[in-house]
Amino acid sequence: MDSNVSANSVNSRINKFVEKFAVWIIGALFSLGVAGWNKMDSDIDRLEERVAFLYQDKVSRQELKDEMFLLRTQIERDNQDMRRGQEQLRGDILSRLELILKLGTPQKIVQ
Repeated sequence: MDSNVSANSVNSRINKFVEKFAVWIIGALFSLGVAGWNKMDSDIDRLEERVAFLYQDKVSRQELKDEMFLLRTQIERDNQDMRRGQEQLRGDILSRLELILKLGTPQKIVQ
């Protein structure tokens, strides 16, 4: 009877820890998403200003196309970097969760 109470106590502690860790992970992912969104908004604003300047400057169509191509490639590189960072963070989080779950399973503690 005492071992069941002890096992239940350990199980509840592990569950509380996993829940807190999951909430922290979700918060971190959410904040990364918000930061990425804000960066994209600022990039869009910057690009709109540059396009407006190019239209006012009466540049040739080829110069405008070249500038737009450079801007698109920069945005694509930034997006790829952000996706790569998110994937690395996601992989790290998943590997840590797997480790926690392997180390903290109630069956191992009861045995």
